[in-house]
Amino acid sequence: NWPALTIPFMAPVISIFLLRQHFQSVPSELWDAARIDGVGHLRFLLQIVIPISKSALFVILLFAFIGAWNELAWPLLVTIGSDEWRPIAAGLQSFLSEEGRLPQLQMAGSMIAILPILILYAFTQRSFIEGLSQSGLKG
Repeated sequence: NWPALTIPFMAPVISIFLLRQHFQSVPSELWDAARIDGVGHLRFLLQIVIPISKSALFVILLFAFIGAWNELAWPLLVTIGSDEWRPIAAGLQSFLSEEGRLPQLQMAGSMIAILPILILYAFTQRSFIEGLSQSGLKG
């Protein structure tokens, strides 16, 4: 059941937009110089474009992780029969409905659910900000 939980989150629209904007900012002189050196399309992509695009790819990876981590409706739909593949948002939803009168337990469960995202962002804040600023719109 894991393909149903992972494949829909691989190409969100924001990722396509950010990559398009970033790839348009790659100078065409790099492609011209690579062609003069005899580099093909695949080698140009792997050795020149991807190292330049690490920060933009990282932002997309972080957005995809956060989106998949917080998704509730789709995993509930595709995991109707079993609970073992449900993400933490589904578990948190059932926990909040069971512990409706105890706000301290609701806050503890919410903090546990958001903690991995906060830790990931704390360690990768510089790359995240750099990737967002490099993929911006040009005037």
